[in-house]
Formats: sequence, C-alpha cells, structure tokens
Amino acid sequence: MREVASPCPWPVFWSRTLFRRRASLGRGLWLALPVLVAGCGSGGPGVERGDGVLVGSTAALDAVASQGPEGIYARVCGYCHGANVGPVLLGRGLPAETIHAIVRNGMNAMPAFRESEITDDELQALAQWIEQSDADPQEHGN
Repeated sequence: MREVASPCPWPVFWSRTLFRRRASLGRGLWLALPVLVAGCGSGGPGVERGDGVLVGSTAALDAVASQGPEGIYARVCGYCHGANVGPVLLGRGLPAETIHAIVRNGMNAMPAFRESEITDDELQALAQWIEQSDADPQEHGN
C-alpha cells in the first residue's frame, strides 16, 4: 500500500486538537465577557475604603479638604512618607518653596505631582504646614 502525502506538515490528530483548543478558548472569553462588563458599572462614583470614605468621589474630596493640610498629607504624602518608603518630612523645617518645587518637579524616586492631583492652594497650605510642623512620633514608627 502506498501512503498518500498529507498537505498538513503535522499529523491530523494534532491539527484537530489545536483547533478544538482554539475554539474552546474563544468560547471561554465570550463567557467571561458579560461578567467583566457587569463589574464595570458597579460601585457608583467611588470605591469605599474601610473607614467609610468613598475614594474617587466628590464626597471624598470634600471630606479631605475639610480636614485641612493633615488630610492632604494623608491623601498625597502619607502613603510613602509615613510608611518607611520616603524620608521623614515632619519636624525637619523644610522651606515651603523647596517642598513646592519638589512636589511639582519630583526628585530622585519621588514622582512629580500634577495640579490635577494636588492643587496649588492645597500644595501651598501643605508646604506651610510641613514647614511649621513638629516631629511626628508615629511617622516611620519612631
């Protein structure tokens, strides 16, 4: 008996298996799509943190603004400067102009912050508060 050459360079079994895998992958993506789309709209205008504040909502921004420079520090600076990542800021007597320049332009590993992240008024109040602040024993676990 003579074998007939197949136009496919690999055995027929493999091509059928690969086709089935591709088809089942596409089916899986279509089944997951409604779940992903349903999750996009839930949660309203913000996401609630553990303390009941909606992050990313106007209510959260109003709540932080009413807290003054301390709230701005917690929202913008505290993630790094209160968690042993960046240097201690409070109690060092850093000039407000220096703080303003570093926040807007960045320095070393610290990124620059745009006006959409912290307004000039917030930054001015924050820089003056940091300049006049006493050392915080809670900062960096000291």
